[in-house]
Amino acid sequence: MKKLWIFWLAGLLCLSATTSKKHTVWFYINNSSQLNQPVDLSLSIIPKDEKAMMVANQELKTGLQELPSQKLSEGVYEIRVAANQNQLNLSQMLTIDSDRWVIINYEVQDSATIVQTNGFLDTTHYKKVSGDKYASMYLYIDNRRPPNL
Repeated sequence: MKKLWIFWLAGLLCLSATTSKKHTVWFYINNSSQLNQPVDLSLSIIPKDEKAMMVANQELKTGLQELPSQKLSEGVYEIRVAANQNQLNLSQMLTIDSDRWVIINYEVQDSATIVQTNGFLDTTHYKKVSGDKYASMYLYIDNRRPPNL
């Protein structure tokens, strides 16, 4: 009876080691543009050494928006975000070992407003999208819910 108990316990441990736990990833996108124009945005999550798993393709309205959350297995992923017909691109690695919150901030302004706010126009963060309009996008990942959401 004792041997049966040990085999059962060993089998249970092996089973729990082979099944990966799924964690929730929440996506929030903030379009802080003052133009009140929708922006096309594509967001994809790519598991390591696999094809892309699309999460969202949508028109991004002004303000804070929540995309549907995703349940992902533990592991390493790459998040890719593109906006303005691929004029702006972001890519960042993400390790899933607990729940995650992914926040993307998008903004577009004219060059005069950027210079007035920041003192200069940093072209490493701002990309020209049309006329004198420049856009930037930031990606932030946290393992706990930000207090302002």
